[in-house]
Amino acid sequence: MVDGFVVVPNTDIDIERKIKIVLLGDKEVGKTCLLLQLCYKSNTISRKHLESISNTYQANIIVEGKVYQLDLWDAECKDANDNVRPSAYTETDVFCVCFSVSDAESFRHVENKWHQEIKKHSPKTPIILVGTKTDLREAHEEKNGKVDEKKTAFITYKMGKKMKKKLGAIRYLECSALTQRGYVEVFTEAVKACIEQSKKGSSCNIL
Repeated sequence: MVDGFVVVPNTDIDIERKIKIVLLGDKEVGKTCLLLQLCYKSNTISRKHLESISNTYQANIIVEGKVYQLDLWDAECKDANDNVRPSAYTETDVFCVCFSVSDAESFRHVENKWHQEIKKHSPKTPIILVGTKTDLREAHEEKNGKVDEKKTAFITYKMGKKMKKKLGAIRYLECSALTQRGYVEVFTEAVKACIEQSKKGSSCNIL
């Protein structure tokens, strides 16, 4: 079995572990598109259909030859839900904190809002930092040349790595749901983070 291959959830297979992953980040950074790409193989579902879909998703994914069941939570990012949202963090195995590489404000909120919330409610849970919408940065570079972090609003890979170190996150990954580049790795690395955490003595949900 190939790592990252997504198995239909209802398939009769042996599940190694059940892993809860919560995606956090500002509105419109692309969290939902990543989940739709993984679970539905589409990031172009109509708004009407999207509104009928729950903010929880499920997928089975192969990592290191074993099948893991992912319970995926698309956390509501509205300020009005700041007091309610942390209730979804119970028994979370991994947080994926997302920002758009084309949105400097969403990058600042990684540290000032989302990381602060995790520290308060689930400080021992591993974090993966995810830069989304890399297709926008690539399109800019094709037209204008390589991004200079001192002269552009785009977030560079180097800046993402610095933030990862600052937050104590275990990975920094970049992806684009539009081009499909890197999105599967976000979830395979989340599974690996859970495996590593369990080896250190912390618990993941084991079936």
